[in-house]
Amino acid sequence: MRSLKLLLTLKFILLFSLSPTWGQGDYGSDDYEIEARQGAADQLEATLQSSEQDAQAILKEMQKIVPPEEMAKLQKAIESGDQELIRKTMNKLNLEMAKSGKGLDAMVDLSLRSFQGQSPQDLRDQLEERFKDSLVEPLFEFFPKLLDFGVNFLQDPVAAKSLAKIAADRKRLLIFLGINILLFIFKKIHQRLDKRMGGLTRWILFASLRFAVLIFFFHKELWPTFVVFRRTFF
Repeated sequence: MRSLKLLLTLKFILLFSLSPTWGQGDYGSDDYEIEARQGAADQLEATLQSSEQDAQAILKEMQKIVPPEEMAKLQKAIESGDQELIRKTMNKLNLEMAKSGKGLDAMVDLSLRSFQGQSPQDLRDQLEERFKDSLVEPLFEFFPKLLDFGVNFLQDPVAAKSLAKIAADRKRLLIFLGINILLFIFKKIHQRLDKRMGGLTRWILFASLRFAVLIFFFHKELWPTFVVFRRTFF
């Protein structure tokens, strides 16, 4: 029983430790629907398992991702209830995975598993509680649809996993960041050489260029999120 409690606590921590119109490109709506149906079927099968089996599966996957010494440190922190050590350990693990891309897909899958097993209203209440008294809380009050988008995004079987692929593709990501640095430098040079262009016009120009670069590099990964956005707001 103590082991089960430990594993479920680990799962809870994982959920909270992982913390934008264009053409279809290579990822069309038909592809999305097929993958979404498959994801829904996989989720239904997963929810039929017992809590103990689910917890054991999470621990087994975590042991593949997390180095033994870090896993032992995390388990010790959970057993002692040291929230600060838990936070620091998980932040370190997340940073390592963001740098290497190793284990990121499995971590996202584990984190989404519980979200997708909840009812939309339960997940909405959970998000409201999580962002209570935060800087984004007023946004949810003025734009309630943003909270609906968050619920739909977390429960979608494709969108979040697709975005995680961006962090895993280090080569494309580094090229994308390099181009953005060049655009930033060019903007500064342009600002000095051309005094006639207004600040707002220049900002719109370079923001459009950065957005175009983003779509060029990651349109396939971003498309499922756009599908969720369209479904929520339109």
